[in-house]
Amino acid sequence: MAAPLAHSLVSRPLFCDLLAHAPLDLERDVSLDRVRESKIRALTAVTDVGTALCTVTPLRLDQARSVVSTATSMAGALWQAAAPTTTPREFYAAEPGLAHAVVDVEPALTGVLDALLTGYAVQTARSLSDRPAPAAAAPRPGPGPPARRPDGAGAVTSAA
Repeated sequence: MAAPLAHSLVSRPLFCDLLAHAPLDLERDVSLDRVRESKIRALTAVTDVGTALCTVTPLRLDQARSVVSTATSMAGALWQAAAPTTTPREFYAAEPGLAHAVVDVEPALTGVLDALLTGYAVQTARSLSDRPAPAAAAPRPGPGPPARRPDGAGAVTSAA
């Protein structure tokens, strides 16, 4: 699930670029009504994508929302670090001592998301193994011995 999610984000370069700018630039010097409206839309989208993730993974909704939030946050940050069309990227790539500064966004994002998803899977497995085993079912009452008369003289028989 990590690779398709990462690919979906990276295939939208303008979106990735804007992800980093939203909290830094686009939410400043605007009315609180605009910020509220924007945040509600964003959080609704996170919940919608998270809900979709829950249909194809064993994630709980809170975990799925965390995956989506992490994916978008990291996509924005990695996109800025990658600076794919900038002179600094070309410079970093040409300098052997700086080559590690060249970020390939999709594999980096896939790795982060894969680690997060794996961590949630381990966490879920642990929480399931920590649960007590279900109690054994109580034996079903069978016909048992015949009922005795109140005076103890013999079995009670039904009148036919």
